[in-house]
Amino acid sequence: MLSAILLFCASCAAMASAKPHRVKQRFSTLKDATEQQPQGLASVNMSYAPAVHLLGNQHAQRFLTALIETVKGDWDDAVTGRGGYKPSNGFCDTCFSMSGTVKLNLVVWALIKTLSVPGDFAETGTWRGGTAIVARATQRVLGEDRRRRTYVCDSFEGLPTATTSEDSEKWNKMNALRVSVDQVADNFEAFGLLDGGVRIVRGYFRYSLPILRRRLIEHKRHLAVLRGDGDMYESYLDILYNLYELIPVGGIFICDDCTLIREAQRAITEFRTRHGITDRVHITGIGMLREGDHTYGLTWWKKTKPVSVDYTWYEKWNATRSLERGLIPATKIYGFHESRTLALQAAARRAAMAVLPQ
Repeated sequence: MLSAILLFCASCAAMASAKPHRVKQRFSTLKDATEQQPQGLASVNMSYAPAVHLLGNQHAQRFLTALIETVKGDWDDAVTGRGGYKPSNGFCDTCFSMSGTVKLNLVVWALIKTLSVPGDFAETGTWRGGTAIVARATQRVLGEDRRRRTYVCDSFEGLPTATTSEDSEKWNKMNALRVSVDQVADNFEAFGLLDGGVRIVRGYFRYSLPILRRRLIEHKRHLAVLRGDGDMYESYLDILYNLYELIPVGGIFICDDCTLIREAQRAITEFRTRHGITDRVHITGIGMLREGDHTYGLTWWKKTKPVSVDYTWYEKWNATRSLERGLIPATKIYGFHESRTLALQAAARRAAMAVLPQ
């Protein structure tokens, strides 16, 4: 285990040389630290911070601490405006994830707390892949990477145009959310975490998640932790109706966009009401705002009883949706070798760009 963790650190250090200078500088400092502590979490009703301290292995703690700091980049500063940081793209120039310290720690905590629950980790809406990278690293340091998978689900073309009246067109216009599938595969490869347990699932959720659902059922796989980051009302219905039933009792569902995005919260509330779900909802703040301010918070709950999802209702509702405008991304589930090919293509393009005159 120790040699594997040290190998991760070496892989990440090599990756950093190809990323923005601020990310490289941060990781170079953190990977050698012996006393570096992650920032704590602020939770209304649950104590799980800092999550990496639940790991008994000190080297694993140090590795995940450095990894989280690298993946989050300057996101915490971008959200809070601390230090006057203003990203050029409106989101974050140095981030592999828009989750920040709190949300990344929550993923680590959830994976540790569901060790007795059978199943994999799935992220639906991954951007540059950073949160799923942290999840895969956590599975590996826990020694769970051989029996548990990480599913990385996204269109990799940004969000779709609205197909119902519940959503607006604003999400489709956010070009910063468009991160190619080969770039995400390259990010996994750069951190040394693109292995046989990673499955990249491409396509708009209304098309890709029913395929993933059938695949999981066919192979009798479950989801110990399901993280939703779909932003839109329709995306969350796609996520919940296709994947929630695959969470065993004791598993955890995370809604990244609650309570910030009303459409996301509405979808969650309707799904819970329709299926009689009364599991206690926990609200987690970003840990940097004043106590009780959950403007940038998320919600999660632990599944306490089996739920039979009304998939017939979903299929009927799905049939009422309009078609997305523009080019619809191809739907595909990438295995290890296909993902490695994507990463190599991204690396080749990056190398070609490096020799072009500035």
